[in-house]
Amino acid sequence: DTILELNWSQRARSYIRGTHVVVGVLIYNHLVSCAWCAVGRTISTKEGISWLDHPAFGKVEVHGADEITLRDLSPPSLYLSSLHWTLSQMTPGPNPITACTDFEKVFNIVLLVIGLLFTSFIVSLFS
Repeated sequence: DTILELNWSQRARSYIRGTHVVVGVLIYNHLVSCAWCAVGRTISTKEGISWLDHPAFGKVEVHGADEITLRDLSPPSLYLSSLHWTLSQMTPGPNPITACTDFEKVFNIVLLVIGLLFTSFIVSLFS
């Protein structure tokens, strides 16, 4: 028997189903974040500029210093920026990072469609 087929209350089944959804979303977003970093690193060498060339901290001016881009961040900070971008593709959350190359734009469009389908799935799952 699977865990949902046991004789549990409806509330317990909803919690378990919700936990499965949250864990699935986190795993999906982790994988997409890693792929988004790889896209930025590999494609940018061919086409010149990528999402990694966006300012890391918005339009912050540091006197006498060059602008810091996402490419200059440490791996954990870059991962968090990528994860933030990935989560904003599934929700209407704003994010200043935009796709620059054609491949990044196609990648972004695919994620937006997946986000739309996923949102529809979640609504139907809990309705």
